Amino acid sequence: MKKVIITALLIVLLMGCQSTAGDKKTSLRISAASSLTSVLKEIAVNFEEKTDYDLIMNFNSSGKLARQIEKGAPGDVYLSASEKWMDYALEKGLVTSKSVRTVLDNRLVLAVPPEGEKSLDLSDLASSHVTKFAIGDPASVPAGKYAKEALKQKGLWKEVQSKAVYAKNVRQVAAYVESGNVDAGLVYRSDVAALDGLQTAILIREELHSPIHYFGAVIASSDQKEAAREFLTYMKSEQVKEIYEQYGFDG
Repeated sequence: MKKVIITALLIVLLMGCQSTAGDKKTSLRISAASSLTSVLKEIAVNFEEKTDYDLIMNFNSSGKLARQIEKGAPGDVYLSASEKWMDYALEKGLVTSKSVRTVLDNRLVLAVPPEGEKSLDLSDLASSHVTKFAIGDPASVPAGKYAKEALKQKGLWKEVQSKAVYAKNVRQVAAYVESGNVDAGLVYRSDVAALDGLQTAILIREELHSPIHYFGAVIASSDQKEAAREFLTYMKSEQVKEIYEQYGFDG
């Protein structure tokens, strides 16, 4: 009788282990531009509910993410806020060429703190009203590259360059503005939509800088390529367009 009970308990335990193993979801690693932080977190919840995947997010500037992948950092999907860095990833063979696609668009804005001067214009960055303003490092942060392009187009870059505080990604620019450490910052419209500590002074005219497209691709070293393609397809689906709009993006 004792042997029967022990055997029965072992069977129950084994069945429990099998069930747990069967319920375990596959991890899908997403390396994404930091400006996608808020919107991707919501998209991730919806995607995980519909699939058997758990999304592991790695947010940073597009350039730093590309360098990480180049150095062998594990990942399945690369989401870049810059065509330059997606082209770099393609040239280095870091992503599969057939998987590259545009996933969404954004706009650049001049943002100020909630109590800041909401009537600021780009030309005001050269005035005494502004002592410091923040932008992403143009060498590695796409938002910083677009900001520099806009300021150069307006003939302001040389005049205001000494006032610029460089950040390692666009969310750090937003943090500088929120904290009041700078008078203004050039961020994405989506950052203002996602964060309470920012308000838009002006929407930067699109003709002043390169188009702001976000690109997605499957990382070449991924062992979850089919799942990665499934995620990229989901990002272009009708189900997520409303989410993009809520966070200030154009789907």
